[in-house]
Amino acid sequence: MIRPLVQKDRGKILAMVKNVQYFTAEEVDVAMELVDIVLRDEKQRDYTIQCWVDHEDQPLGYVCYGPTPMTEGTFDLYWIVVDPQYQSQGVGTKLLDFFEDTRRERMAGWFLLIPLLFSL
Repeated sequence: MIRPLVQKDRGKILAMVKNVQYFTAEEVDVAMELVDIVLRDEKQRDYTIQCWVDHEDQPLGYVCYGPTPMTEGTFDLYWIVVDPQYQSQGVGTKLLDFFEDTRRERMAGWFLLIPLLFSL
């Protein structure tokens, strides 16, 4: 199931980003800065974070995206992060599919993948 980020997810998200062991300390800081922006201000529209959760409502991965500034119908895909224990099980693919479906529903024509590597 995919649902919006909630406050109780913050610790799990931090652990997930660190446990991937690919991201630099600065990238971890940026990831958490975006998480905190979303959690702190529900009215902001720059970033959206959705989590893929298990049957206990624990995040296994998340996707972060938002509208590209100064454009219409274009979105930036900032992050897809999957807990290393659940990589290669389709979680990242499901998050990417969710992003694509959301983009289509909003009739966005383009999305830009911000140049960060991630593992699906």
